[in-house]
Amino acid sequence: FHHAETNRIREQEGRPTVSGIWPWGGGCLPDALPPAGYDRVHAADVLARGLAAASGVRREPLPEDSAALLESRGQGAVLVFWDGLWASVLDADGAGWMDALVGMERWLGPLLTGLGKGRDACLNIHPCNGERYRVRGWDLRRFWRRPFSFGARLDRGNRA
Repeated sequence: FHHAETNRIREQEGRPTVSGIWPWGGGCLPDALPPAGYDRVHAADVLARGLAAASGVRREPLPEDSAALLESRGQGAVLVFWDGLWASVLDADGAGWMDALVGMERWLGPLLTGLGKGRDACLNIHPCNGERYRVRGWDLRRFWRRPFSFGARLDRGNRA
């Protein structure tokens, strides 16, 4: 904030400058929330669960593996907030991040297998970096394409 016009004026007036903003405390939710676009949210994260609750979306715990999600196929759109990589990112632990990536692939395995059995099914992966990876049921039936791992995609720098 040291370049802000407000701080220059405060400095000229001999008042302390603003060096940061610390938002905290309670607030009010708006009366009308935008539609969530999902019928169910699976998450362990408190914020994700709170946003789902505020939107009136059913909240469920994150299943041990993605096979549980296949049982409810056809019952509406599902959002899964899987944050298994986050702790490694915060710790700047590259090896831990790669291990967590392998864990994510293992977790997604049953879902991808089940996805291949339905032509209209679709899995969207949003890694929170502006990208979106989409896997459709018929994509998995393309026997002429080699299967891939997320780690291999990262090594080559390719996108789905």
